[in-house]
Amino acid sequence: MRNFLNFPVLLFLTLGLIGLAQAAPSLEDQITALTKRSFKVKMTAVQNLAATGDARVVPILEALLVGRLYTRRSDNKVVIAEKKVGFISFMNHSL
Repeated sequence: MRNFLNFPVLLFLTLGLIGLAQAAPSLEDQITALTKRSFKVKMTAVQNLAATGDARVVPILEALLVGRLYTRRSDNKVVIAEKKVGFISFMNHSL
């Protein structure tokens, strides 16, 4: 009987965790949000990316800070511009 009473609690917790996992935007979605016009959207994306602790987001956030983060028109991928002698190259930082 006692195990039967614990089942609803366990089910509630499990479904809650699944819901949280599904609600969290992916890393790629957060990086794409950095290129949106809305400052509020960008700020939320920066906070979410920083909270991940993932080292892969450091160069992306640094590029945003210095104004080198762009969206490539051909495929809407977020890229980092690097100034080379005589031209600008773009690096695709896909995750």
